[in-house]
Amino acid sequence: MYKNSKKTFQRLVEHINIGYYSYRCRDGVVLKANKGFVKILELDVGVRDVIGRSLSELLIYIEGEESIRERLRERKELRNYEYRFKTLTGKDKCVLHNSYMVRDPYTGQEMVEAFIEDVTEERLSYERMKESQERYRKLFSNSGDMVIICRLDDFVVEEINPVTEVTTGFSEDELVGSSLEKLVHPSHRKSLKQAKEDLLFRGTAKLEIVIVCRNGAYKEMILTLSTVELGEDRIAMAVIKDVSALVKDREEQKKRQKELEDFWRSSVEREKRIKDLRQELERVRKQARITKEEHDTRESGEIQ
Repeated sequence: MYKNSKKTFQRLVEHINIGYYSYRCRDGVVLKANKGFVKILELDVGVRDVIGRSLSELLIYIEGEESIRERLRERKELRNYEYRFKTLTGKDKCVLHNSYMVRDPYTGQEMVEAFIEDVTEERLSYERMKESQERYRKLFSNSGDMVIICRLDDFVVEEINPVTEVTTGFSEDELVGSSLEKLVHPSHRKSLKQAKEDLLFRGTAKLEIVIVCRNGAYKEMILTLSTVELGEDRIAMAVIKDVSALVKDREEQKKRQKELEDFWRSSVEREKRIKDLRQELERVRKQARITKEEHDTRESGEIQ
């Protein structure tokens, strides 16, 4: 019965994707291993080639060769312990390490029986998500623009940054739980709904809007919407830049341009009028000369 159970266990270990290995505590020499172990370490050899070799020959330690063994001597077993190392090619690996310490029934030597599961991709995805969250958190806290976190489905405000309170005059309590539309001028709400559709299909949207502040003042803004993954949730992040000063400058420039164009047209008309007057004056003078010459001719004829 024991032999059958042992054979069943060996067959199971041989075919599972989880890495299994057994090694001596005193020198780290591998006594048993399966294909999963070789695969996780990305060794270009067979299982038999790792038997009898030290773990230090098969991987590059990050925490130190004795770190696992020291913990095992203290606790006798490790459960779901996250362990990092590098492959011989320098690739970072992260595994969930489950192991326990036993003694060889014949020699009395300490041995470790270990199972490892490769969670490198999951850990990298988690770290990328954390980095993304941290970037958005810094943007949220330190941005000079309004930043509003909304639910993706209905644009209900969940969080705002301090700039939003300063710019709009509304407190966090007044905005959180209400729709983003509360801030948008009624004539721009249709554009906001269209932007929501673009956000769902493209992941981003941008438009010019006018917001209505708590004191009734209007401010021209550029609204940029994007979807953000926060854990298992997808939310909408609105970054709203105040361009009221730019719009005012643009209107001033248009006004100044119109004044210059009016002045130029007036100048052109004045120059044309002066030219016409000069031509008229020249015509009058010419006519006066002709009249004088005719008069002088008549007088000369009368005298003769």
